[in-house]
Amino acid sequence: MLIMAMLTTACFKEKQPNPSRNRLSDMNIVFSEESFLDCVKAENIDAISLFLRAGIKTNAQDEHGVNALMWAVKGYYSSYNNYLSRRGKKPDPDTAYNLARQEGYPYTIYELLEYSAEVNVQDKQTGLTPLMTTAYIGDANIVRELLQNGAEVNEKCNENGMTPLMLGTDRGNIDIVKELLDASAKVSPRDNQGRTALWIAVRNRLTGIVNELLKEGADPNVSDDERGMTPLILAASYGDLYIVRELLDNGANVNARDAHGNTALMRAIGMGSPNQRDIQLIKLLLNYGARVELKNNDGNKALDKALKWSSSEEIVKLLNTQ
Repeated sequence: MLIMAMLTTACFKEKQPNPSRNRLSDMNIVFSEESFLDCVKAENIDAISLFLRAGIKTNAQDEHGVNALMWAVKGYYSSYNNYLSRRGKKPDPDTAYNLARQEGYPYTIYELLEYSAEVNVQDKQTGLTPLMTTAYIGDANIVRELLQNGAEVNEKCNENGMTPLMLGTDRGNIDIVKELLDASAKVSPRDNQGRTALWIAVRNRLTGIVNELLKEGADPNVSDDERGMTPLILAASYGDLYIVRELLDNGANVNARDAHGNTALMRAIGMGSPNQRDIQLIKLLLNYGARVELKNNDGNKALDKALKWSSSEEIVKLLNTQ
């Protein structure tokens, strides 16, 4: 009797209808991996939820090897870029992000993660992972969720060699940078152009991120491949007194040269009339041991550049007295 009862119960369970599948059928949607991916691409939130509750495999891939999570992230990125391009001549990344996150893709990403979607899939076309893409979009919350679900924090993009930390830095989002650093992101990797996260932060004049990276031991003496500029030379060419001081305090070589043989001191001497900040910058470099006798590839010293380009007698006097 007991065996018969168990068999009857098992048969009854097998015959139980699947409400989520029935709902999909009512929507004229076939329960298949292909249809599931199509719904993700189309941002059909209701159908996606039904597929997941009906037991679809979250890691189903299309013919290009892209799974549902990557498609949701790609959709999010596409929305972000579309909003970014609508902002006119001066794109506003924060506004574009705030608009894009109101669409369905972020919700889908969270839902897929809840159903254990594979987080380390790499888009074969762009070489980006979900973590890289959301770091660039600027979504610190999804970055955190991806990391908690096992996303590889130091993976490099196949296309440009950038890591999530570099992409988050390029986006200028200090919260994302902190999340990645807390997850043991390495600060020393270089992309395909030889740039580090610190180099990118200095180029974009992101003081807060520069400080965070230096605290984690970022090397201030790594130059890029194209121009051979170290972060210090780059900051000096921008006249960024604060970042120059931070780099010097953290071991930057004050006499390093770029591909043209220019030092930070030479780069700090700009054209036209310098302001007081420029003079302070030159004094700072000299105080840290900048050598005035060095020549660049054209045979010019810092003084030669000052005499040619600068109208400041104070700068010329400073260089002459060294």
